[in-house]
Amino acid sequence: MAPTRKPTAEPSRRSERVKLADAIKVSEQEAKVKAGLIKKKRFRRPRQRAGCRLLKLPGEIRNRIYRFALVESGNLDINPNGPGEPALLRVCRTVRNEGRSIYYTENVFTLKITEFNGAKYMPFMWQFDRYEPLVTKPNVMFDIRGRANWANLVEWVKADHRGPGIRPNLDELAAESDYVMSGAFSLAKTMHWLPWPMLEEALNAMHRALAFTPWGEKWRLFA
Repeated sequence: MAPTRKPTAEPSRRSERVKLADAIKVSEQEAKVKAGLIKKKRFRRPRQRAGCRLLKLPGEIRNRIYRFALVESGNLDINPNGPGEPALLRVCRTVRNEGRSIYYTENVFTLKITEFNGAKYMPFMWQFDRYEPLVTKPNVMFDIRGRANWANLVEWVKADHRGPGIRPNLDELAAESDYVMSGAFSLAKTMHWLPWPMLEEALNAMHRALAFTPWGEKWRLFA
């Protein structure tokens, strides 16, 4: 009879059984690695994110890039729904801070006002107002079209009263409705120290007085 091995005594404790199972697993793993069945795992350092190469350039070069990417040769038409700021200004905070001053001061913007809906341009004007002191010449134009709308005009005056000025040049009047708009903004400017409810009452009185003017019918119908 061939000699036989004595059965290995099983550990009596659970911790010893776990250690034995781990040792068997490691030995099996090493055997597979030696046999070439699997590759041994190697530790790899996590890749470091490369910094923004644009910010490593000298400031003069960055400004030239900003102007090339952000400044248009013609007027930029702005509508209530867009376009928003260029994608370059959303890259990172540093690029945004550096590029926005060039974008808002060196472009010429045309606000497409329809039926005196100037209040809808407040998001744009809040951004522009931050850089207005850097503007060397007027670069916001108003293209006002559509029929007279008193409710929209009042909202526009209200937005102008509470936030940055978004009124057009009141010295350049072309249509009859422009005179009404000029009167409303001039009234608000003269009484700027009043709270809005009182100023709104003054505008309502002006609206009632329009009925006695040659163009009052237009504003009465679309109040």
